[in-house]
Amino acid sequence: MIENATTPIDPFIGALQAELAAHNVALPQDMNPDMVFLSGLSRSLLNREREIADTVAWTDTRIATLRREIESIKELKLPEAMGCVRRLAKGKSKSVKVPGMQFGTKTVPPKVEWAPEDSAAVIAWAEGNCPDALTTYQPDPRTTVKKTALLAYHDRTGRTPHCCRYVMGGEQPYAKPTKKKEGADDE
Repeated sequence: MIENATTPIDPFIGALQAELAAHNVALPQDMNPDMVFLSGLSRSLLNREREIADTVAWTDTRIATLRREIESIKELKLPEAMGCVRRLAKGKSKSVKVPGMQFGTKTVPPKVEWAPEDSAAVIAWAEGNCPDALTTYQPDPRTTVKKTALLAYHDRTGRTPHCCRYVMGGEQPYAKPTKKKEGADDE
């Protein structure tokens, strides 16, 4: 066992020796106290880094799960909530506020949408079917598709590109958190 270590790491070595002695284990005589300290410090830091990575991964997974749950609850419960809003709304209002949340309906126009990774396919389709939907910007020649032109094409023909989705307009229910006023207590 190392005795009377004179380096600044003496308290660490002493604590380690006490812990090992409690289990009837001793440090080998040739064990360098600096290496023992650095090894312990390394283990301690790496464990915390691993714990941070695990916590971040768990948090990301949990957030994704909660977002899916929110969407599921909205999908299942908002139609029922809109009945409540219609009964409770006063005058021309289409919304009702309750502590922490506002429920209502909003009028949304129809639209054509696509995933960003499908942009090249939409451009290729538009070149042959709806060239007036294409716009090229200069000096950086970049071609984009005007969604309004695709919507007009859909209205005329009833068709959209295979990689696009037509979304009907109309009354759409919503639920959104309200901003808490400063100084207001939770109810």
